[in-house]
Amino acid sequence: MMKKIRKLIISLIQIAAVLMVNAVIEVIAANSEKKHYEAALQAYNQGNIEIAYIHLKKALQQSERNLPAKLLLAKVLIDKNSYPAAEQELNDLLAQGVDNNCDLPVSHLANLFVHNVNLLTYYANL
Repeated sequence: MMKKIRKLIISLIQIAAVLMVNAVIEVIAANSEKKHYEAALQAYNQGNIEIAYIHLKKALQQSERNLPAKLLLAKVLIDKNSYPAAEQELNDLLAQGVDNNCDLPVSHLANLFVHNVNLLTYYANL
């Protein structure tokens, strides 16, 4: 009876250790994702589009559902004139349930995208 209890306790300790390690790994990944997003935002605000792009890609490697990072990436891609990639990011945001009623100005960014494409089309036809 004591051996069974001892084995059960050891098994519970092992399970708890694995759960703790997994929790620590998730916290580290979340911190890394947050740091990359914050670095990207700072770089973007300073006009360093390429640095912002690099940090955003790293943040999104940690979590593809980081909506603020995806939105900022769409803005960066527009600034880089990478319109098809920006459109894909906007479509991903909309597919993830972001709409006009949320805090993220996706509709404004979409309007900007359409405006830029219209300008490019206009100037290409001159």
